[in-house]
Amino acid sequence: MHFEYNQELLLFIAEEVYSNRYGTFLGNCERERENFMLSQQSESIFTYILLERARFYNKFYSPENT
Repeated sequence: MHFEYNQELLLFIAEEVYSNRYGTFLGNCERERENFMLSQQSESIFTYILLERARFYNKFYSPENT
């Protein structure tokens, strides 16, 4: 009940780190991502997560219990 997102989000991120679908995990640092212009050439994983928020939301989360 203390976490806003469920374990599916953690598993999704762990799988996507190695999929190379998102530019978020490419390069070794933010400077490399900027040099490769990844923000213009690839999608951010966080954009997808926000679009699929209901999929990753913990239905038992209660901000009052934190």
